[in-house]
Amino acid sequence: MERNGQVMSREALVGARRVVVKIGSALLTNDGRGLDEAAIGGWVDQIAALHRRGIEVVLVSSGAVAAGMVRLGWQVRPSAVHQLQAAAAVGQNGLTECYEGHFARHGLLTAQVLLTHDDLSNRKRYLNARSALLTNDGRGLDEASIGGWVDQIAALHRRGIEVVLVSSGAVAAGMVRLGWQVRPSAVHQLQAAAAVGQNGLTECYEGHFARHGLLTAQVLLTHDDLSNRKRYLNARSALRTLVDLRVVPVVNENDTVVTDEIRFGDNDTLGALVANLLEADALVILTDQDGLFDADPRHHPEARLIREGRADDPALAAVAGGGGALGRGGMATKVRAARLAARSGAVTAIAGGRQAEVLTRLIEGERLGTLLFPEREPMAARKRWLAGQLQVRGTLTLDAGAVKVLRSRGSSLLPVGVKAAAGNFVRGDMVLCVDEAGERVAKGLVNYGVDDALRILGRPSHQIAGILGFMEAPELIHRDNLVVL
Repeated sequence: MERNGQVMSREALVGARRVVVKIGSALLTNDGRGLDEAAIGGWVDQIAALHRRGIEVVLVSSGAVAAGMVRLGWQVRPSAVHQLQAAAAVGQNGLTECYEGHFARHGLLTAQVLLTHDDLSNRKRYLNARSALLTNDGRGLDEASIGGWVDQIAALHRRGIEVVLVSSGAVAAGMVRLGWQVRPSAVHQLQAAAAVGQNGLTECYEGHFARHGLLTAQVLLTHDDLSNRKRYLNARSALRTLVDLRVVPVVNENDTVVTDEIRFGDNDTLGALVANLLEADALVILTDQDGLFDADPRHHPEARLIREGRADDPALAAVAGGGGALGRGGMATKVRAARLAARSGAVTAIAGGRQAEVLTRLIEGERLGTLLFPEREPMAARKRWLAGQLQVRGTLTLDAGAVKVLRSRGSSLLPVGVKAAAGNFVRGDMVLCVDEAGERVAKGLVNYGVDDALRILGRPSHQIAGILGFMEAPELIHRDNLVVL
């Protein structure tokens, strides 16, 4: 065979230094009876032999859905997307553990990388545990502490309380496995650490929940999963299916594929969005502080704990500080998370994760940490989705009349009330609406791209067709696609 004038043959494989190996489900799952440990071990032995010869191997493996079906006791492969997603989330844990164990026999680390097409083309309770609690001051995962929280979650589970766990720790755990002392700043190094650490984090939770006879499911999300309406609804259906199956979902941001421009920024924000997604009754954020104080207790010993407050109280943001070395979230992110969670009517508890039986005591009503309550009625589901969007493509500056109408009536935004437009947005993109002082007023999905929007600013709607030659809609943002902040 010829390519570019050169004869190609099987000899090309002999000189290959980087190889991608794809193994299909039928080879991995032992005719539907579970993962075929012996076969997988054999392939790992071969890959390790190639590795010793200096050949770089990337393994692309199927099997998560099939493995999940066996764990869930399903005999027939489901056709519904949310059931397939639930099976994959449950099965991915077992698949990861299997590979991790076999490669460890050869002294090799593995890294889990979950990709989507977009990565390559461009009554419930919810709990959030942060990196500083999980990683034993940078010396690896704190197995004893994690086991203690799992025991408490299992106790809640037995009482019929549905728990979704949002857990940090992948990057920090990966740093320990790789022998890194200082958290890197380069995105590709953070992603590598997350891929290596996610395996250990998954195995740790899986093992501890197994002591209580509970299955876990790994759910890795990116901002794109929640900003795209269809994927948002799919994620909601998959999580609800897992909860209905009495599986404990363990959610984290998919750090392996996200960039700074499209990340949640911290797991507090991710947790609040998951609470919105599932319409949780409560959001519990466990941290290395006992709650929210009126000053930083690390520098001000006289600081007092704020026992209760309103989630949207602007005074709370003034007393929140920054994050530590291992995690990205500080108290400011927890206050913002409480504000987000309040949109679905959830109360937020911020408490010290190292307090004895903290979860059990909170659920039983003991006054621990800080409780932040929603003040307004819960938003409708679509409005919550809009409010949770973190990435905007442009900005519209409104005049005083438009600001007043939006805030008092929740009306649509007409071009006549807009003074300026900035950014690079197209029809259907999320844009931020600000007043003339730059204060945030609302955000929503715009009906016109920036070029057309600039031509109709300040004009009454009946002139749109004459100016543009067409009229997509009489408003720049329809009220159904707009949320006041």
